[in-house]
Amino acid sequence: MILKFLPWNGLQNVPNTPNPYADASDPTSGSWGFQILPYVDQVNIYSLCVGTGTNLALKVKIPVFNDPTRDRPGFDSYTGPGLMAASPTTDFGLNAWINDPVNGQAYNSGGSNRKQKPHSISDGASTTIMLGEIWLHLNHYQSTTLNTTAPQCQSPDICRGGYSSTAPDENQGNGFAQDSTTLWNGAANYYNNHPWGSPYAEGAPFCMADGSVRFVSYEIDHTLFKQAIRSADGKSPNLE
Repeated sequence: MILKFLPWNGLQNVPNTPNPYADASDPTSGSWGFQILPYVDQVNIYSLCVGTGTNLALKVKIPVFNDPTRDRPGFDSYTGPGLMAASPTTDFGLNAWINDPVNGQAYNSGGSNRKQKPHSISDGASTTIMLGEIWLHLNHYQSTTLNTTAPQCQSPDICRGGYSSTAPDENQGNGFAQDSTTLWNGAANYYNNHPWGSPYAEGAPFCMADGSVRFVSYEIDHTLFKQAIRSADGKSPNLE
């Protein structure tokens, strides 16, 4: 599991200013997915990332970041200026409430970055969600094109930008859903706000901050789910 390879100084949700892009020369840059690449035997991919302005096309699938049930290409392409031409993607997102226990924002204009260490989570690492699978529109399973128009929810990339590999709790803990062709909870666009979800009919896998894994039913009481998402609300729910 990915969390076995956590960097010793924790994980971040948002990029450090002034370098929000994944850059191998700056170990504090980029997303959590980029930062752990050297810990999951992907030093070569990590080293190729040189920050903003590159036209590098990394059309590579990194299996540890992908749910095999979806059988996806594992990368997306981008035709706009100023960013990598292609980047590996991940089916998983970091719980934004780890970094921002007050508002649950994955990124903001102030660029707050707590570099939260799992053992210092006040509600306890074993009862706080660290990573979860991200809901995906079925039409995007085989897509390799970065699409920012509705209806869509695309897997965040690993080597492009800083905040796109996080999963802000957009719906305030109001549940999660199975992948489908129906927009989750009626939202129009999930480009930057990735809701939780999975391809499975019964529920979705979540990794707690202590590295343990819970398979959580879609029917879970929303109050308990909110408590597991929030990292500093004084609650320690049991998801088993």
